[in-house]
Amino acid sequence: MVVSRYHWEKERLWPSIRKNIVNILRDPVAVVRYKRLLHRIKMIFVLSTFSNFIRYFDKRWTNSRFYFDEEGKPICDVYLSFENLNKGLNDLECILGVELGCLPRLKSKPRKGKIHYSQYFNQPQKVRIEKLFKHEIEVFGYTFEQVNQ
Repeated sequence: MVVSRYHWEKERLWPSIRKNIVNILRDPVAVVRYKRLLHRIKMIFVLSTFSNFIRYFDKRWTNSRFYFDEEGKPICDVYLSFENLNKGLNDLECILGVELGCLPRLKSKPRKGKIHYSQYFNQPQKVRIEKLFKHEIEVFGYTFEQVNQ
């Protein structure tokens, strides 16, 4: 999830900066647009390397807040993991007693030079992510795979 977020943020950074500048030129009095631009300029540094991204990673950038209530309890009866999406959909169809059909294919643009997520992390970065996502890792049973390429 962290590697995916890193690439997603990098991909959308420059278009969002351009859009922000266009909006400032249209309405130069709107202070909030300057604040957004300053945040995006900071993101140039944060996204310059994966190490910087991990160092400044903000857990608010995740969807975890949609999975758990204020006490950390899951808010859904069933969660589907992307890693096992087809099996999860089949299980969900059985639970609901309906056929859901095929999902649309989204975010399918392949990343250039895609490597296994484990290759991005050194040991301190891995430890940081394990601390940040301790609850999610425990609840969903994730493990850190190590694949040597």
